[in-house]
Amino acid sequence: MAAVATEIAKNSIDGLLLLTPDESMEKSRHPFVGLVDHIAVMPLFDGESGNDLSNNTLSKNTPNGQTATFIGSQLRDAGVQVLLYGNAHPDRTPLADVRRYRTNFFLSGGLDTSGEGELRDPKGVATVGAPPTFVENFNIRLTANCDRSMARSLTKMLRERDGGLLGVEGLTLPYSNNRTEIACNLLRPDVGSADAITERAHQWALEQVESSSFEGTEDLIETGYRVGTTAEQCLQVLSLSSAELKIHDVQVKTRLTGFLGLL
Repeated sequence: MAAVATEIAKNSIDGLLLLTPDESMEKSRHPFVGLVDHIAVMPLFDGESGNDLSNNTLSKNTPNGQTATFIGSQLRDAGVQVLLYGNAHPDRTPLADVRRYRTNFFLSGGLDTSGEGELRDPKGVATVGAPPTFVENFNIRLTANCDRSMARSLTKMLRERDGGLLGVEGLTLPYSNNRTEIACNLLRPDVGSADAITERAHQWALEQVESSSFEGTEDLIETGYRVGTTAEQCLQVLSLSSAELKIHDVQVKTRLTGFLGLL
């Protein structure tokens, strides 16, 4: 698995270096610090990671930590600046802290318009790590009726550090056509789940409708959608037969090719 992930990352970097940036593109892209910005090796089971979630302690030399460390070392050999996090970091530093204190991630993409966070090194930084649990991603896209301050109020309702849902990290990001998106990391999807985020967002929208001239929640929330996979989906793939797995691989490749064609 580590070898496959490493080759995908290296080939992606080599391919991206051949592209000419389109300066006319809207600055509504996701924050980033490198061509391959982030690689996470996540455990499918709590016990697999070697973590005791009851007292938030982490054990050393976990399988996902060892795998992430290997991937990081291979990318360093390829000339990428690698920052480890989670079970791959000696101090088990979480991804959010590595991004905040060791990169310009929160000054990049659509988070800052000054240009201070733009990528300077051809390959940039790759954050490579091993979260203690399987992390899910779920986004709420708002309509153009919502300004940035309204969107930020929803972000605060969702993320844990502002009193929101347990294990939820959130960023308010610009989207195309004057829309805004709340991008969420679900560090504890067993409690701070996609369903919980959807319910909390609906509650927020109802409050906005009651205090304004909006006619309904659809005037504010365009959609909610999952990014990436869940642990359950991964386990389902692992249970496929060889024949079923070949069909699955073709389907994934077809979807990826279609997505790349839209860029």
